[in-house]
Amino acid sequence: MTLLRLEKVSSAYGQSKVLWDIDMDIEAGSAVALIGRNGVGKTTLLKTIVGVQKITGGHIHFGGADVTAAPAHGRARAGIGYVPQGRHVFPHLTVLENLTVGLAALTGRKSIAQTGIAEHIFDLFPKLQEIRARKAGLLSGGEQQQLAIGRALAGQPKLLLLDEPTEGIQPSVVKQIEHALRRERFDVGQACAWVVAQLAPGAAARGIAIRIEGDTQLEADPLLLRQALANLLSNAIRHSADDGEILISQQADADGGVELRVRDQGEGIDAEHIPYLFDRFYQVDAARRRGVGQGTGLGLSIVKTIVDLHGGSIRRESEPGMGTTAILYFPAAGDRQSK
Repeated sequence: MTLLRLEKVSSAYGQSKVLWDIDMDIEAGSAVALIGRNGVGKTTLLKTIVGVQKITGGHIHFGGADVTAAPAHGRARAGIGYVPQGRHVFPHLTVLENLTVGLAALTGRKSIAQTGIAEHIFDLFPKLQEIRARKAGLLSGGEQQQLAIGRALAGQPKLLLLDEPTEGIQPSVVKQIEHALRRERFDVGQACAWVVAQLAPGAAARGIAIRIEGDTQLEADPLLLRQALANLLSNAIRHSADDGEILISQQADADGGVELRVRDQGEGIDAEHIPYLFDRFYQVDAARRRGVGQGTGLGLSIVKTIVDLHGGSIRRESEPGMGTTAILYFPAAGDRQSK
């Protein structure tokens, strides 16, 4: 069941357009990592979905209803929870009072004691129970972030959007947050967590899919992932300003691993720099749209993340007169698990 659907969604700050024609489906019960370097629009996309950033084009559907024109509080009551970047809590309210604020997203007017939500949040984040009467402004960064997530969960969202949920937090607290999110998703099953940026590598390595194009099961299906990667490479090459012929092929090795071989058959593109083809695509796209030619680095991040998550590697081979081959190697599933 599709919980969230974006259709040609665009957004801008004044005359500066940030998002162009974004299409995306999020299935109920799934978890998706949105990755990309600073400035590519991750936060803007989340703000547009939740309704605090104005949409300039397209439609947003949530739970089968068109919420494009709905205000932020209307979307919250429909079931969209949001944890913004930066640990935003009410500093002069206590921990328990902050959690009570989260109840505003619920349609029923019950106290936090009547709902039993506080006990559920304290079960996820035991530290919050110890400091329930303390002012939020006196908490550590990790405690404030747990409180911010707990406050969003108090509204019992169907979709939970988290922006940099582990930024600037010590590793032990990061593990607590990851554990709570996994438990909320798999044990309770009430929220779909969209985990952004920092948490993405760790979350994806634990079975959460990275959404690249069209299928949220790429991480669970290596063959599908390799096909998607090949499609993305082909798309980047097709939109590149350079001329050249690239051949993409797969071959298995004796250990059950698979190599994705990308060979440069022309003079226009050097396969040694295959990971940068994504950036070349975004650079050309930016030049066409805004009259500037500045790469984003997003493509390199995607390629490296895909390879790293599968315990793989990138290398190159050169032969005189034969061009250069970039080899992206994915080991067999058993080898990945052993690592």
